[in-house]
Amino acid sequence: MATLNPTQLQTKASSLAVHFVETRPDPSTSSPSLISQMRHRLRLATFWDIKPGSRVLEIGCGQGDTTIVLADAVGSPFNLGQAQQHIKTSAVGSRVTFHTPMDPIEYLDSYTGPKYDYVVLSHCIYYFATPLHLPLLVSALTSHTKHLVIAEWSLTPSLLHPIQTYPHVLAALLLTHLESHRSVSSDGNIRTVLSPSQIKAFATQKNLKLEKEAVLEADEGLRDGYWEVRDLLSGERKERELDELFTGEGKEKERVVAGAMFDALRSATDAVGGLEGVRCMSVWSGVFVLEE
Repeated sequence: MATLNPTQLQTKASSLAVHFVETRPDPSTSSPSLISQMRHRLRLATFWDIKPGSRVLEIGCGQGDTTIVLADAVGSPFNLGQAQQHIKTSAVGSRVTFHTPMDPIEYLDSYTGPKYDYVVLSHCIYYFATPLHLPLLVSALTSHTKHLVIAEWSLTPSLLHPIQTYPHVLAALLLTHLESHRSVSSDGNIRTVLSPSQIKAFATQKNLKLEKEAVLEADEGLRDGYWEVRDLLSGERKERELDELFTGEGKEKERVVAGAMFDALRSATDAVGGLEGVRCMSVWSGVFVLEE
């Protein structure tokens, strides 16, 4: 995918965004937040350099924002089903097949078709219920693809905006810390946090060689960091989580640690002027090739 200048990027993002389900007073326009998501995905696709005509399997596509960009490159307050159906009826819908509901490992184990040129994991690893899911998934997909491309939050502040992005890093770590103490997995956006080094270690153990990697600045309009920090600092969330997860004999130290993490997040957010000053951390992306 050719590199786009800022004007081309904005024009392309705006044109692709209309394929995504959203409440629109004007059907020809999209919200700034959605256009920002499209710009971000277009930058990722440019780094991945997926060729026109490629066969691509995206795992963990969610509502389909990356899916739209991938479909275009090769020539989803709405639920998942609505978003996917909207994409299917759009101009790029004929290029997309959603294999849902299906566990991706079950799909790969039963798949008998030709190899995919690329398998894409774009901002989906944090949703996994357990870190063990990634090595199992990588093992299942290596016989079905030539390339694996991954994009995930980097767990490092932005070089351009370190103070403003630090709360997002703290929020991600706090959310996965809380998740690790639940007896039953939640349905939160962040359940398994893996660093780029951990992701690379899982991938390279499965006959995949890292071809290239980069840490990219998140688009300035992305709101993911704001949403995660807002939810953690809202209402009585701190007290509710501490009482639910860290009450009882032997949990005093863990309760103090979790409480300190909440306090650190609050202080870091106050330091940037409150929630509206929070920006998204940088993004790590890697392209792996199967070693024959």
